[in-house]
Amino acid sequence: MGFLAGLMVWVDPLVLPYMAATGVVLLAHRWRELRGRAGALLGAAALVGAGPLLVHSLAAGRDPLAAVLAASGSGQPAGWADRLFGGLVLGPPMGMGFCSPSDCAPGQLWWAIALPLLLLTTTISAYRPLRPTPPTPPTHPTHPTPPTHPASTSASLLWRSWTVAVRGSRQLSKISRSGAGGRGGPARSGGRRHRDARRLHRQQRRGSHPGGKLPVLSCLLISVPALLWPLWSAARRTAGTGTAGTGTAGTGTAGTGTAGPGTGGAGMGGMGGTRGGGGAGGRWRGATRIAAVMVLAATLGTAAVATAGAVDAAPAARAAEARHAELVAVLRARGVRHVYGGYWTCNRLTFATREDVLCAVVNDDLRPGHDRYLPYRRAVRQSAAPAWVAPDGSPLAARLDERRHADPAALDLVTVPGWRIYLPRR
Repeated sequence: MGFLAGLMVWVDPLVLPYMAATGVVLLAHRWRELRGRAGALLGAAALVGAGPLLVHSLAAGRDPLAAVLAASGSGQPAGWADRLFGGLVLGPPMGMGFCSPSDCAPGQLWWAIALPLLLLTTTISAYRPLRPTPPTPPTHPTHPTPPTHPASTSASLLWRSWTVAVRGSRQLSKISRSGAGGRGGPARSGGRRHRDARRLHRQQRRGSHPGGKLPVLSCLLISVPALLWPLWSAARRTAGTGTAGTGTAGTGTAGTGTAGPGTGGAGMGGMGGTRGGGGAGGRWRGATRIAAVMVLAATLGTAAVATAGAVDAAPAARAAEARHAELVAVLRARGVRHVYGGYWTCNRLTFATREDVLCAVVNDDLRPGHDRYLPYRRAVRQSAAPAWVAPDGSPLAARLDERRHADPAALDLVTVPGWRIYLPRR
């Protein structure tokens, strides 16, 4: 687990809340073991996983934390209003795959409203089982639970803390079924409390400006099973008629029916009790069930529409790739080996040419940008006559056109469909 946590730091700071939340669970429930060999092994494995990133950052003379934050776009010029709008309104639907890579239609932004409500609902439902409740005297003989070896519980906790992100639906289903007995049942086991704690902590997420962040926003889908589970539980719940929890006369006067047959998971047992399916309670449960079904249907429908849109955009993506291939061919034909360009232009161009063309990143104001690999910048800077490459219609192209108008003898313009190449006159 520590090794994978170190590797995930490479992805983006968006994954750090999940790593921190898992660490909080371990500290809360296994802090004594973490003081010994288990904690040392966990920390050492995390350093091994993040080792290449740390070594590269230190060798390049950069702060590793600053390098991770820079990769997340924290240094990009943007006001708080833009960041809040991007992180809280555009980010959630983009992370869910509801939008196109560049824009969200107004009808696709509904998830930004549903997300905080689902976060609140899921957090409350995960917190309630964690609250201490007074033990209820058993009504029938109970058998003591055999003791569990500390090493096995620690190992299983470490493993489940990680695999719950992949097997979210199954784990949460187990949590829900284990909670069908209600709050008045026997004392909960430590393993169930650990699962509830992990479910509560997994609700943490960090808003981020979504521009160019779609690949890393996909990691936020880890929380989706926990968010949709209350909706799924409410949708599967019966409407609450009197036949849903018939029970027997011996189920108790409170009508909870935790031990009686046919009482249901919603605690609606007790024949003819005040907590039966009729009245305002039944109408409320019915409305809740309808709302849950509508949100689940909207989730599936929006995802289906977005998927169909992505399929329809495939021809345009192939055409854009063909234009980029033509750009690479023109640069090679003209003997261009060093260029300046935008962040995404440089990454794609250097990869497509297998480093035959080295690119240094510049911002729209022609100032140095964020280079992932500093030797590229040094090579371009030492070049006698580096060129400039910008997408057609981009702010960088507009700035370079202004330079050409101010000094027509400085740069020659070569146009490629979708691209503009600015060659210095030698």
